[in-house]
Amino acid sequence: MARTALGPRAETASRDPGESAGSPTWSDARCDPGAMRQSHRDWIAVDLDGDQQLPTAAPESEAQHALRRAWGRLPLWLRVSLLAGLCLTVAVPATSWVRSERRAARLAATDGLASDLTLPVHDAWRSYGTYVGAAERSGVLVSYDGESRRLRALDPDSGAVLWTSATITADATCRFPTTDPTPTRPTDGAELLLCADGARLDVVDVSDGMLVSTVALPWTEVDARVLGTDVVAVGLDEDGHIAAARWDASTAEERWSYTGDTVADGDRPLAYLEPEVVEVVTPTTVVHLDTATGARLPGSGSVVTSRAALPGGAEAVEESETSWPGARTKRVRVLEADGSERFVTDGYLAQPTADDGTAADVLLVAPQGAAELRAIDARSGEELWSTDRAAEPQALVDRRLLLRSDEWLAVVDARSGEELWRTEPSVVGAWPSIVTDGEIVARVEVVALSSVPEYADDVRPGTEYQMVARRLATGEVVWTAPWSMVTANALVVTPTGHVLAVGPVVLAGLQPRSPEDS
Repeated sequence: MARTALGPRAETASRDPGESAGSPTWSDARCDPGAMRQSHRDWIAVDLDGDQQLPTAAPESEAQHALRRAWGRLPLWLRVSLLAGLCLTVAVPATSWVRSERRAARLAATDGLASDLTLPVHDAWRSYGTYVGAAERSGVLVSYDGESRRLRALDPDSGAVLWTSATITADATCRFPTTDPTPTRPTDGAELLLCADGARLDVVDVSDGMLVSTVALPWTEVDARVLGTDVVAVGLDEDGHIAAARWDASTAEERWSYTGDTVADGDRPLAYLEPEVVEVVTPTTVVHLDTATGARLPGSGSVVTSRAALPGGAEAVEESETSWPGARTKRVRVLEADGSERFVTDGYLAQPTADDGTAADVLLVAPQGAAELRAIDARSGEELWSTDRAAEPQALVDRRLLLRSDEWLAVVDARSGEELWRTEPSVVGAWPSIVTDGEIVARVEVVALSSVPEYADDVRPGTEYQMVARRLATGEVVWTAPWSMVTANALVVTPTGHVLAVGPVVLAGLQPRSPEDS
């Protein structure tokens, strides 16, 4: 078998004494700087065995020769410019693609955004019942049929019934466990639904509707949370004392229980669950309990009601200064990663539900009792801008903040407050709820009001509605679609990005209308 190697041309290679003339050597090529600087055209393939004819390079064609000579005659600056332009032609699209992919990944990881609103949507399916909620990971929808007193689980894509529960009592209320102010839902295992009926609390597996466990509490439950795979509930016993308990959701094994202060007649406690503390709040009392043991902890009298993560491990903590959150005497404390205080400001957190993190250095705060929104630099505490209008933040994407009032939509730069676009005041009757996928923002608006002066159930006979979609960046109307679901009154985005139209007794899945359906 023939073996080949690359070596310098024979006339430039030297040989050791006694070596045959046909034996090539690499000594001069390694040691002679001149040899190392030779052009690639001075290197040839050498047959190490001498038993095979090696192929020779194809001769240069006239066209190749002319092209090489023409290139050589060009000025150096022009050749550099041409090469740079070629690099940009390749690099710019590649960079744009990378940015696009990163943005798509960022939006996909942003809670509160719809999956896709590019095409006009329509109600792909309808179900009748009261909407309970949607499971965090699977997206399974749960509704309650008041006539049969049964729960139904629906597939979010098709509306197909996945399971129907056994009959529940008329007084029972079912809900997915609340996770405010901090995410406490389990990241694996079963997705749970809590159904409470006075002193009984059922834990239901959302995947099949089967009863996981039942706890008969010696007091009336009024609030419950999920912590890992456990349930924490608070309520009042028959003597009006604050009561609380924690138990394993799957086995109903009690971890701890607590009975404490007496509250005034008619007062109902609320629970705020922190990673290490359960805060039980009434109009006159704040009780802090250790989540692990149920032991009462010393407290300051303030209650943490919301949190927002900030860059560098810092966080903004919304607290109620008085014992009762309903008093709305709130303040926002910004804490460093080590827990030390950076600054304090009055008001409550007004961060939008959908936030892609591109303006994480901007903190939105709404002062109490004022139709105002303030943007604060989360690093220094300085006010960046404010508005005296009743503007509610809806979404923050690509540093663009979507605001809504009863009459208009607007988008401003989150950092500077510069208004990028605004809709004209609309006819009274536009839905307050808005959905967006980060590119398109859509809501149901009134086309024309009926002349009928009185109407019931918030539905004016003869009123025309349509769904209007605008480009988030510019406000340009992208599409409109007729709207006939007058019994619905809100748009909801589920944790899995599905868009629903929800009413008191109706639930519909909204999906893009294909060109064939148009």
